[in-house]
Amino acid sequence: MKRYQPQINLPNFGLEGQAKLSNAHVLIIGAGGLGNAVASYLAASGVGTLGIIDGDEIMASNLHRQVHFNPTDVGKNKAQVLADKLSRQNPEIHIYTLPFFLESNNAIDQIQGVDIVVDATDTIEARYIINDACVICGKPFVYAALYRHEFQLSVFNYNNGPTYRCLYNNATAGNLSCTETGVLGTTAGIAGLMQANEVFKILLADEHVLAGKVLVYNVWNHRSHQFNIKKNTEIEIDREQFDNYSNVLGSVSLSLIDLKESILVDVREIGEKPVLPKDQILGLPMSELYSAPEILSPNKSYYFFCQTGNRSRDAVEKLNAKGFRNLYVLKENAPELLEFFNNKSPLKIYQGAIPERVISETMESYKNMHSGAFDFFIGRVRADEVEGSVVTDIEFTSYEGMAVKTTENLIEEIKEEYQLHEVQIFHSLGIVPAGEICFVVFASSKHRKGLFNAVEILAKRFKSEVPIFGKELFQDKEYRWKVNT
Repeated sequence: MKRYQPQINLPNFGLEGQAKLSNAHVLIIGAGGLGNAVASYLAASGVGTLGIIDGDEIMASNLHRQVHFNPTDVGKNKAQVLADKLSRQNPEIHIYTLPFFLESNNAIDQIQGVDIVVDATDTIEARYIINDACVICGKPFVYAALYRHEFQLSVFNYNNGPTYRCLYNNATAGNLSCTETGVLGTTAGIAGLMQANEVFKILLADEHVLAGKVLVYNVWNHRSHQFNIKKNTEIEIDREQFDNYSNVLGSVSLSLIDLKESILVDVREIGEKPVLPKDQILGLPMSELYSAPEILSPNKSYYFFCQTGNRSRDAVEKLNAKGFRNLYVLKENAPELLEFFNNKSPLKIYQGAIPERVISETMESYKNMHSGAFDFFIGRVRADEVEGSVVTDIEFTSYEGMAVKTTENLIEEIKEEYQLHEVQIFHSLGIVPAGEICFVVFASSKHRKGLFNAVEILAKRFKSEVPIFGKELFQDKEYRWKVNT
């Protein structure tokens, strides 16, 4: 109980308030920027049971705002990683994970047994599912949505009060709250903390719960305002209607489609960043959907994406209404696709030391290739002594685009000469301490003959030809540039 004593000392809290938290069951939908923040403080405060649902995997582009994740977590399920870290921070509470997306066919089952739902999602479709399921199950949900430096905050369906549909009855281009123009980590963090605050007020039955109101707060200039929401009694949501839910388009992950047989369609406007390879993507801006009949073939499958998923869903809905078929919403959007296309290169770049986990996972994948043989070279930072000074770290820098292209040309040459099947090269950038892994070469072949020589030649030529440079850092804080890696 010492852990919670500071909040127990509050006059409106006390032991009774702590007991209410300990007996509470809160479901957090989404383990991204909002979810990381709200889950942290609900767990730390002693909420007895926390559920975290998210089917998404951690991407490098998440790390600036999803602060419980680090580079070694990339590729893992968000809900599971977040729950594991919070369980270690507070082992006194029960945290469970649901490593899949909330959808209309599972929402009722997940929501009906909880006390409060926290909407930490970033898609409009999920928000309507949450709202309608909470109405059917009689559960309040705490809402937040981000836009640039602003966020909206409210509590819906509290004591039969206004619902999300009282604010936005249907999804339209004018009311989608999204992060298309960017978001700071602090904006997500502040909004998530304020969501946690509303959870506490609901559990304590405080009179200041933000129900029937929406708070709009700008974290950059600290301007805020509230406006009231009236309950729309003409809106009816029942179980039969929910079971026939057709307002949600399912999304398909890139990992489940054959890119050789499918076409990726970018509905962003010309000039939007990030820029993706034009030879692998069909551009069809939202402003030019009228030209779809001239561009889309009825015999092919198309997977639509944008910056966050909102416009791509809108585009597919509109084109489906015009009779188009074989159109799908891609789960990944432009930032994730940029990482995907970058990672298609055989040169994988890591910030800092290459994790041992990456080595073991790559070895397992090569074992399952049935190639006949595979070999690898692992390079570590050596604690060399140079003129009486010991090297403690190496700081690697690179002309990354040139390094990738040079590596690709080198690998193609060696693969052809030695009849290799698969080749991957990993290298670190940034500071890597002595003893840590900074360079790895993997190769496989149907024939063992020549494979070992090929790996040795790859390692030597990479070090001499690829523009990655190392700066030795010494115990006395001085440094010097190495000739190559």
